[in-house]
Amino acid sequence: MGASTSETEETLNQKWFNLLTFSGFSVLEIWVLFYGNLTFERWKDWLIVGGAFFFPIMALISAGNLAHDSRLVGPLKTLVSGFMWLLALPFALIALGIVGWAMFSIFGWFATIPTWAAVIILLLLLKK
Repeated sequence: MGASTSETEETLNQKWFNLLTFSGFSVLEIWVLFYGNLTFERWKDWLIVGGAFFFPIMALISAGNLAHDSRLVGPLKTLVSGFMWLLALPFALIALGIVGWAMFSIFGWFATIPTWAAVIILLLLLKK
């Protein structure tokens, strides 16, 4: 019985480690993408771009895995859920931007009003 408890703790610790590792690499890759001297002429620069997409997605998956763990209770579950929403925010804003661009390209500026309303609502929800 003691072995199963330690195995349970190891898996929970491993989930936390995965989440923090992917989040750290996400921050590093995005920082290099914005503040690095990338020319996109070498394959290493494109590898950084791939990492800037891959690591946030993996961090979001790890946060979802940890948030749905039944062993987390109370403030830890709230912390992980908040972290998951924080990780999902850039994806939501990028998706809204793509939808707005597509609507503008197809229908003109008037059709983008719902997209901007969605962005404003999303930012107002974050303020709370």
